Amino acid sequence: MKTKCFSFVNPGWLAELSSFFAEYCFGEEAHNSLIIDDIKPCDMLEFFRCIFFCPMRKPLSVVNVSLILRVASRFEMKPVVARCEQFVARSANTLDRDRLFQVTCAVSHCDPNSSTMSVLVDKLASIKEEELSRMQFSQMPGDVVAEVYTQKFRERERKRQLWCCFM
Repeated sequence: MKTKCFSFVNPGWLAELSSFFAEYCFGEEAHNSLIIDDIKPCDMLEFFRCIFFCPMRKPLSVVNVSLILRVASRFEMKPVVARCEQFVARSANTLDRDRLFQVTCAVSHCDPNSSTMSVLVDKLASIKEEELSRMQFSQMPGDVVAEVYTQKFRERERKRQLWCCFM
């Protein structure tokens, strides 16, 4: 049985961050409520705590950035997506393999052409072949997977040329 959960949020705040909510709340056919049944209430609460000062904004972390990025992308919140991408770019070197994969999947779904994506692809390509082959690439778009392996191939070729010698 699904339980109902209500969140009352200032529509003006949402509209400032999101073109989706600006149109939904203040457009020609304005609405008073929105049913979001594909995102868990605890995830929406986490999202709201990270984007609003209530009474203090919760910081982005490696634990919540994938969720925040996914929801912000869905509701066209460009400032929030940009904040998440900046965080990811700064913290890419500290992500463990699983978090790196999770964050790369989230970024690839919302903004596959961002500069953050190239940082993540480079980081994924630096993982050992054995570890890389165990990852669930079916969750990631094919062009991103191809880019990871292309980058890995380029790095291998570059190293091979450095160690090449002629007799």
